Amino acid sequence: MTQDSSQLSAVSPYRHSYLSPDSRDIRLLTLQSGAFNDEIRCSTRIVSLDIDPVYETISYAWGSPQDTKPIFLDGQEVYVRISLELVLRHLRKPDQSLLLWADAICINQKNVTEKSHQVSMMGEIYSKCQRVYIWLGVPDFPHGDKNQIAVNPFGLAEHFADDKHYSELPGYATSPSGDASFDLENASFQNLWKGLRAALASPWWTRLWCVQEVLLSPKALLLFGHWSISWDRFRSAAFKQGRHQTECCSHLVPLVALQFQFRLDDLVYDARKQPGFPLDSALRRYRYKKCEDPRDKVFALLGVAKMLKAPKLQPDYSCVLQEVLIKAMEAVVLEADGDLACFTGTGFNSYQRELPTWVRDLSLELDGQTIPFEGSRLKTYTLYNSSCHTISRPQRRNRHQLVLQGINVDIVQQVGEPARIEGVAVHDLNTLLKEWHRLVGLDHHNRVSFASNSNQEVFWRTLTGDTSYNNKDRLIRLPTSELKGCEEWASEFPFSAMEMVHSVLHPQFLPALEVAVAGRAMFITQKGRIGLCEPTTKVGDEVWILEGGRVPFILRPLKVHGQDSSPHHALIGDCYLHGVMDGEVFEESRHLVQEVVLD
Repeated sequence: MTQDSSQLSAVSPYRHSYLSPDSRDIRLLTLQSGAFNDEIRCSTRIVSLDIDPVYETISYAWGSPQDTKPIFLDGQEVYVRISLELVLRHLRKPDQSLLLWADAICINQKNVTEKSHQVSMMGEIYSKCQRVYIWLGVPDFPHGDKNQIAVNPFGLAEHFADDKHYSELPGYATSPSGDASFDLENASFQNLWKGLRAALASPWWTRLWCVQEVLLSPKALLLFGHWSISWDRFRSAAFKQGRHQTECCSHLVPLVALQFQFRLDDLVYDARKQPGFPLDSALRRYRYKKCEDPRDKVFALLGVAKMLKAPKLQPDYSCVLQEVLIKAMEAVVLEADGDLACFTGTGFNSYQRELPTWVRDLSLELDGQTIPFEGSRLKTYTLYNSSCHTISRPQRRNRHQLVLQGINVDIVQQVGEPARIEGVAVHDLNTLLKEWHRLVGLDHHNRVSFASNSNQEVFWRTLTGDTSYNNKDRLIRLPTSELKGCEEWASEFPFSAMEMVHSVLHPQFLPALEVAVAGRAMFITQKGRIGLCEPTTKVGDEVWILEGGRVPFILRPLKVHGQDSSPHHALIGDCYLHGVMDGEVFEESRHLVQEVVLD
């Protein structure tokens, strides 16, 4: 949605249509009827949301400000970005007008006061619309594949929405002996995947503003050129395909090459009309999505965030980014109600924006692969109890300092190579684990034995975060009954390519390992413990158990000269440290709890 550079050119079309910041007025756009190739003519009107106007909305990626085309708005020729011109052209009907809300036109992007006020109402604007049109663009298939244009790009989604099996896809065959196979060169098979892949490559999926636009609207229609499918049907296809993949058709999935498999965006799996995400969840879940104004990393998600304890945040484009991020983190801490889960994950200790280290830098560039692993790891947070169910009592010393209480339990002595994420897996996992074996003094050629809490047992339990997947595909703490199976699985290291792709031997362990290690590094402490930490951890950093934190945290001592005697630290991130995750160290050291200042 909103961006600083204006799409409209020439004389301002807003000079006679003022929107008061004290009202609930919005502009609506009337798209006049016409043939597909006719010039586009629109008019605007001001209405109040209080009268429940009947209108539809548009959700689209703005595109480059240099690529524009003219339309007529209230009789005046103005230039808009090509993406908006295209969606209006494809929506226009030959015999009737449409009443729409389109952000680039209906908000004066150059008026900071109006923009802030209108953005604050966007959640309600989308909630009250009849339907949102999701514009994915126009199919542009490579290599001049003209035949592909005649194929429904949503054909594969339609296949699974009808609850059809993998065996009903074109190209499937069985031999006289009953062996199944797929002809991956089959033209119809390839067209199904190419079409959906093209739809999923639309920049719409990368835009942050699109989250609230689809989650809050009562109905949504995906448009890709002249093709369409309802959002509900597309979501249904995703869930049914997932069920086929893991249940009835699981034996066929390995026959489909990796180039014909892909992961859908998280947004597809999130239900519309939710009461709202907790603020921290909303800000973290979608921070890999893009927006031109980094302040929108907060503002774009306020419509889907519920806030029960902190004062409700309001978009304010007069605030600088640093102030927006600090205010957001202050609200997150208040909403957390004494639980330090909000300090887990990545984005802390960012000097790029001159932020306090305890404020998450939401403006950092992330890829879509990091968030799923981090989200899965967050779900394991409640499996641990390093601070014995204590509640945090955070205090603000000044604008940049946060005071917590905790115990310094160890010091980082060595840090290994990080586990980089590639696609949907950890890059070169076997090589990484061999390096980590050497780091902790183990020989991976030796027979694996979990006898008497051996170093090998500690190593492999650390690699999985001491978790495994149960038969309901949920991460749980590793049961004692599963130790033998874990030992057998570890004995298979180095893992075969088939095991790393499909986890055929012990499916409960390898996915748990990837969740635990992805984006992390193994480390050793001065007391001989091993754990997993943020790759930015350095030798000499300290491991603290903080009141209110179910997991330990890595803090970096700072040389701060002041009147207070409390140690000052930078927050690096949370960690897993074997042997302290269940309160065993905190319980015996409660008398050592002290104040710690995060700068």
